[in-house]
Amino acid sequence: MEASEYFVVRCLLSAKLETRRQLWLLMERYTLLINKLLELLPQSPEFTAWRESGYIPNRSLVEFIEMLKSDSVFKAARTILYISQNSNPKHL
Repeated sequence: MEASEYFVVRCLLSAKLETRRQLWLLMERYTLLINKLLELLPQSPEFTAWRESGYIPNRSLVEFIEMLKSDSVFKAARTILYISQNSNPKHL
């Protein structure tokens, strides 16, 4: 991905300190995975249907995560991939 393809989302989060802390920890933990999934998902032949329905089946996410387990960036992060695969991050 080229630098010109990146964008920054800024928002104001009005929440208790502990909530903001938890959100920050989740962002630290899952940013690489989310970025890679955002790169891979649109390459799928099923992407248009997913986008139209607003839903990605768990089976498809598991397949992508399984592919990423062999990626050198994610070899050290198997726990993160396992947790992500078993949670429910399926809505677009």
